[in-house]
Amino acid sequence: MPDKNCTKNIDQNKPIIGITADCKKDDDHFTGGQFELSWKYVDAINTFGGIPILIPYQEDCTDILSIIDGWLIAGGLDLHPDRYSESYIHPENIHQDNHRYHLEEKLYSCCHEEMPILGICYGCQFLNIINGGTLHQHLPDIKKLDLHHLSEFHEHTIIEESKLHHALSCNKIIGESYHHQGINQVAENFAVTAYHEDGTIEGIEHKNRSWILGVQWHAERSLKYPENGKLFKTFINKARNYKYLKSISK
Repeated sequence: MPDKNCTKNIDQNKPIIGITADCKKDDDHFTGGQFELSWKYVDAINTFGGIPILIPYQEDCTDILSIIDGWLIAGGLDLHPDRYSESYIHPENIHQDNHRYHLEEKLYSCCHEEMPILGICYGCQFLNIINGGTLHQHLPDIKKLDLHHLSEFHEHTIIEESKLHHALSCNKIIGESYHHQGINQVAENFAVTAYHEDGTIEGIEHKNRSWILGVQWHAERSLKYPENGKLFKTFINKARNYKYLKSISK
Protein backbone atom coordinates (compact mmCIF):
# COMPACT_ATOMS: atom_id res chain seq x y z
CA MET A 1 0.00 0.00 0.00
CA PRO A 2 1.27 3.52 -0.77
CA ASP A 3 2.30 5.69 2.14
CA LYS A 4 -0.60 7.99 3.02
CA ASN A 5 1.84 10.84 3.52
CA CYS A 6 2.82 10.54 -0.13
CA THR A 7 -0.72 10.64 -1.52
CA LYS A 8 -2.82 12.90 0.70
CA ASN A 9 -1.90 16.12 -1.13
CA ILE A 10 -2.41 14.88 -4.70
CA ASP A 11 -4.42 17.35 -6.81
CA GLN A 12 -6.79 15.13 -8.79
CA ASN A 13 -7.57 18.03 -11.13
CA LYS A 14 -4.01 18.38 -12.40
CA PRO A 15 -3.92 17.43 -16.09
CA ILE A 16 -1.29 15.05 -17.41
CA ILE A 17 0.69 16.58 -20.28
CA GLY A 18 2.49 14.20 -22.60
CA ILE A 19 5.67 15.55 -24.19
CA THR A 20 7.31 14.14 -27.30
CA ALA A 21 11.03 14.76 -27.44
CA ASP A 22 14.17 14.09 -29.45
CA CYS A 23 15.29 10.49 -29.59
CA LYS A 24 18.10 8.59 -31.20
CA LYS A 25 18.16 4.81 -31.37
CA ASP A 26 21.63 3.33 -31.83
CA ASP A 27 23.62 0.15 -31.30
CA ASP A 28 25.18 1.17 -28.00
CA HIS A 29 24.76 -1.99 -25.92
CA PHE A 30 24.74 0.04 -22.69
CA THR A 31 21.82 2.33 -23.58
CA GLY A 32 20.35 1.36 -26.97
CA GLY A 33 19.84 5.06 -27.65
CA GLN A 34 18.88 8.28 -25.94
CA PHE A 35 15.90 10.54 -25.31
CA GLU A 36 16.64 14.23 -24.96
CA LEU A 37 14.38 16.98 -23.62
CA SER A 38 15.17 20.43 -22.30
CA TRP A 39 14.51 20.82 -18.59
CA LYS A 40 12.60 24.03 -19.31
CA TYR A 41 9.66 22.32 -21.05
CA VAL A 42 9.09 20.12 -18.02
CA ASP A 43 9.55 23.04 -15.64
CA ALA A 44 7.03 25.18 -17.53
CA ILE A 45 4.36 22.46 -17.45
CA ASN A 46 4.94 21.86 -13.76
CA THR A 47 5.01 25.57 -12.92
CA PHE A 48 1.65 26.26 -14.53
CA GLY A 49 -0.22 23.35 -13.02
CA GLY A 50 0.32 20.27 -15.17
CA ILE A 51 1.97 16.89 -14.64
CA PRO A 52 4.58 16.36 -17.39
CA ILE A 53 5.40 12.89 -18.72
CA LEU A 54 7.72 11.87 -21.54
CA ILE A 55 6.11 9.83 -24.33
CA PRO A 56 8.56 7.19 -25.59
CA TYR A 57 8.15 6.11 -29.19
CA GLN A 58 7.75 2.45 -28.19
CA GLU A 59 4.36 3.01 -26.54
CA ASP A 60 0.99 2.23 -28.08
CA CYS A 61 -0.77 5.46 -29.05
CA THR A 62 -4.16 4.28 -27.80
CA ASP A 63 -2.73 3.62 -24.35
CA ILE A 64 -0.93 6.97 -24.26
CA LEU A 65 -3.97 8.95 -25.38
CA SER A 66 -6.09 7.32 -22.68
CA ILE A 67 -3.67 8.72 -20.08
CA ILE A 68 -2.75 12.21 -21.24
CA ASP A 69 -4.96 15.32 -21.17
CA GLY A 70 -2.79 17.48 -23.40
CA TRP A 71 0.16 17.11 -25.73
CA LEU A 72 3.24 19.33 -25.91
CA ILE A 73 5.33 18.85 -29.06
CA ALA A 74 8.74 20.11 -28.00
CA GLY A 75 11.45 21.62 -30.16
CA GLY A 76 13.78 19.37 -32.09
CA LEU A 77 15.83 18.86 -35.22
CA ASP A 78 14.76 19.44 -38.83
CA LEU A 79 11.85 17.75 -40.53
CA HIS A 80 13.01 15.82 -43.57
CA PRO A 81 11.84 17.55 -46.78
CA ASP A 82 10.28 14.36 -48.10
CA ARG A 83 7.62 14.96 -45.42
CA TYR A 84 6.40 17.83 -47.58
CA SER A 85 7.24 16.35 -50.99
CA GLU A 86 10.49 18.18 -51.72
CA SER A 87 13.34 16.22 -53.25
CA TYR A 88 16.05 18.82 -52.60
CA ILE A 89 17.78 18.52 -49.23
CA HIS A 90 19.50 21.66 -47.96
CA PRO A 91 23.07 21.01 -46.73
CA GLU A 92 22.34 22.82 -43.45
CA ASN A 93 19.62 20.32 -42.49
CA ILE A 94 20.07 18.03 -39.49
CA HIS A 95 17.13 15.68 -39.66
CA GLN A 96 14.90 14.44 -36.90
CA ASP A 97 15.00 10.75 -36.04
CA ASN A 98 12.24 8.85 -37.84
CA HIS A 99 11.12 7.14 -34.64
CA ARG A 100 10.00 10.47 -33.20
CA TYR A 101 8.23 11.58 -36.35
CA HIS A 102 6.32 8.31 -36.76
CA LEU A 103 5.21 8.42 -33.12
CA GLU A 104 3.94 11.97 -33.50
CA GLU A 105 2.28 11.14 -36.80
CA LYS A 106 0.35 8.30 -35.14
CA LEU A 107 -0.55 10.39 -32.10
CA TYR A 108 -1.91 13.19 -34.24
CA SER A 109 -4.00 10.84 -36.37
CA CYS A 110 -5.51 9.15 -33.30
CA CYS A 111 -5.99 12.00 -30.82
CA HIS A 112 -9.43 13.28 -29.87
CA GLU A 113 -10.35 16.56 -31.56
CA GLU A 114 -10.94 18.19 -28.16
CA MET A 115 -7.48 17.38 -26.76
CA PRO A 116 -5.33 20.54 -26.62
CA ILE A 117 -2.00 20.49 -28.45
CA LEU A 118 0.82 23.02 -28.18
CA GLY A 119 3.71 22.81 -30.64
CA ILE A 120 6.91 24.77 -30.03
CA CYS A 121 9.52 25.46 -32.74
CA TYR A 122 9.85 22.01 -34.39
CA GLY A 123 6.42 21.30 -32.94
CA CYS A 124 4.94 24.27 -34.77
CA GLN A 125 6.52 23.11 -38.03
CA PHE A 126 5.31 19.55 -37.45
CA LEU A 127 1.70 20.72 -37.07
CA ASN A 128 1.98 22.57 -40.36
CA ILE A 129 3.58 19.65 -42.21
CA ILE A 130 1.27 16.92 -40.90
CA ASN A 131 -1.66 18.97 -42.18
CA GLY A 132 -0.23 19.51 -45.67
CA GLY A 133 1.86 22.67 -45.35
CA THR A 134 5.50 23.23 -46.36
CA LEU A 135 8.69 24.73 -44.92
CA HIS A 136 11.51 27.01 -45.95
CA GLN A 137 14.46 24.66 -45.47
CA HIS A 138 16.91 27.45 -44.62
CA LEU A 139 15.59 30.91 -43.75
CA PRO A 140 18.87 32.76 -44.41
CA ASP A 141 18.45 31.82 -48.08
CA ILE A 142 15.08 33.56 -48.07
CA LYS A 143 15.61 36.48 -45.71
CA LYS A 144 19.28 37.05 -46.59
CA LEU A 145 20.09 37.26 -42.89
CA ASP A 146 20.15 34.88 -39.96
CA LEU A 147 18.20 36.70 -37.26
CA HIS A 148 16.22 33.68 -36.20
CA HIS A 149 19.03 31.22 -35.46
CA LEU A 150 20.95 33.25 -32.90
CA SER A 151 18.99 32.52 -29.67
CA GLU A 152 18.00 36.18 -29.54
CA PHE A 153 14.79 37.69 -28.21
CA HIS A 154 12.53 39.10 -30.92
CA GLU A 155 9.20 40.88 -30.86
CA HIS A 156 6.32 39.20 -32.67
CA THR A 157 2.96 40.62 -33.70
CA ILE A 158 -0.13 38.64 -32.64
CA ILE A 159 -3.19 38.50 -34.90
CA GLU A 160 -6.27 39.82 -33.12
CA GLU A 161 -9.24 37.52 -32.52
CA SER A 162 -7.04 34.43 -32.81
CA LYS A 163 -6.94 31.77 -30.09
CA LEU A 164 -3.35 32.85 -29.47
CA HIS A 165 -4.46 36.46 -28.97
CA HIS A 166 -7.16 35.30 -26.59
CA ALA A 167 -4.60 33.27 -24.61
CA LEU A 168 -2.03 36.06 -24.38
CA SER A 169 -4.31 39.12 -24.15
CA CYS A 170 -1.76 41.19 -26.05
CA ASN A 171 -0.86 42.34 -29.56
CA LYS A 172 2.91 41.88 -29.19
CA ILE A 173 5.06 39.27 -27.51
CA ILE A 174 8.80 38.84 -27.04
CA GLY A 175 10.22 35.36 -27.42
CA GLU A 176 13.57 33.68 -27.95
CA SER A 177 14.13 32.41 -31.49
CA TYR A 178 16.38 29.51 -32.38
CA HIS A 179 15.45 28.05 -35.76
CA HIS A 180 16.89 28.09 -39.26
CA GLN A 181 13.76 26.64 -40.87
CA GLY A 182 10.33 28.22 -41.00
CA ILE A 183 6.83 27.85 -42.34
CA ASN A 184 6.43 28.49 -46.06
CA GLN A 185 2.95 27.47 -47.25
CA VAL A 186 0.50 27.31 -44.38
CA ALA A 187 -1.64 24.18 -44.17
CA GLU A 188 -5.14 24.74 -45.53
CA ASN A 189 -6.89 24.09 -42.22
CA PHE A 190 -4.54 26.39 -40.28
CA ALA A 191 -4.40 30.15 -39.89
CA VAL A 192 -1.40 32.42 -39.18
CA THR A 193 -1.59 33.90 -35.68
CA ALA A 194 1.79 35.62 -35.26
CA TYR A 195 4.61 36.98 -37.41
CA HIS A 196 7.97 38.71 -37.16
CA GLU A 197 8.49 42.09 -38.79
CA ASP A 198 10.54 40.45 -41.58
CA GLY A 199 7.50 38.36 -42.53
CA THR A 200 8.54 35.10 -40.88
CA ILE A 201 5.49 33.19 -39.64
CA GLU A 202 5.78 32.78 -35.87
CA GLY A 203 2.43 31.26 -34.92
CA ILE A 204 -0.32 29.09 -36.39
CA GLU A 205 -3.53 27.51 -35.12
CA HIS A 206 -6.09 25.02 -36.36
CA LYS A 207 -9.18 26.70 -37.78
CA ASN A 208 -11.65 24.03 -36.72
CA ARG A 209 -10.20 21.89 -33.93
CA SER A 210 -10.74 23.04 -30.36
CA TRP A 211 -7.21 24.16 -29.34
CA ILE A 212 -4.25 23.26 -31.52
CA LEU A 213 -1.61 26.00 -31.51
CA GLY A 214 1.96 26.23 -32.75
CA VAL A 215 4.50 28.94 -31.93
CA GLN A 216 7.87 29.19 -33.63
CA TRP A 217 9.65 30.92 -30.75
CA HIS A 218 10.76 29.09 -27.61
CA ALA A 219 8.10 30.13 -25.12
CA GLU A 220 9.58 27.82 -22.48
CA ARG A 221 12.83 29.82 -22.62
CA SER A 222 11.05 33.18 -22.59
CA LEU A 223 9.18 33.12 -19.28
CA LYS A 224 10.81 36.33 -18.07
CA TYR A 225 8.22 37.92 -20.36
CA PRO A 226 4.93 37.06 -18.59
CA GLU A 227 2.88 36.71 -21.78
CA ASN A 228 4.71 33.44 -22.45
CA GLY A 229 3.56 32.16 -19.09
CA LYS A 230 -0.01 32.98 -20.11
CA LEU A 231 0.40 30.66 -23.09
CA PHE A 232 1.34 27.73 -20.85
CA LYS A 233 -1.34 28.62 -18.31
CA THR A 234 -4.03 28.62 -21.00
CA PHE A 235 -2.72 25.34 -22.41
CA ILE A 236 -2.87 23.71 -18.97
CA ASN A 237 -6.38 25.07 -18.36
CA LYS A 238 -7.54 23.65 -21.69
CA ALA A 239 -6.03 20.30 -20.72
CA ARG A 240 -7.81 20.44 -17.36
CA ASN A 241 -11.10 21.04 -19.18
CA TYR A 242 -10.41 18.10 -21.48
CA LYS A 243 -9.62 15.92 -18.46
CA TYR A 244 -13.04 16.77 -17.06
CA LEU A 245 -14.69 16.10 -20.41
CA LYS A 246 -13.13 12.64 -20.48
CA SER A 247 -14.29 11.91 -16.94
CA ILE A 248 -17.97 12.68 -17.63
CA SER A 249 -18.01 10.83 -20.94
CA LYS A 250 -16.98 7.48 -19.45
